[in-house]
Amino acid sequence: EIFGKMHLGGFCSSPLCIWYRAKCMTYWDMWMWCTAIGAGFVIVLILHAACVAWTAMLTPKTIQLASIWWCCVAFAHVGILVGYFFVSEEFFDALNFISFYPTPFLDFGFAFSSMSALCVCTCAALGCSLASKWPLP
Repeated sequence: EIFGKMHLGGFCSSPLCIWYRAKCMTYWDMWMWCTAIGAGFVIVLILHAACVAWTAMLTPKTIQLASIWWCCVAFAHVGILVGYFFVSEEFFDALNFISFYPTPFLDFGFAFSSMSALCVCTCAALGCSLASKWPLP
């Protein structure tokens, strides 16, 4: 069992067992969601690198391709970041249903990721601007 051997006769009825079971199940779900969010950020990072490479080639076809994908990268980055915020809040609220578990503050990682989302949105706007101004053959 994921929550240990704190039960008596197969029943989890003590307050400690109920709290520990809720904590373990919530942490398991949190681990699954945070792993999925991390995998999403890795995919976005790979697409971001591809957009930089396409833009650096400076051919009309790759600039058009990059301008499309810059918008997708910006939308995905902001969406995953907002999703992480709401998912983490939900999990800590689930822990607070049974006991008091203070929600941690969003730290430097979230702030830096938010600043990078702003920079990615700027790159998307500049990529679309470059695609509209770049001469087509």
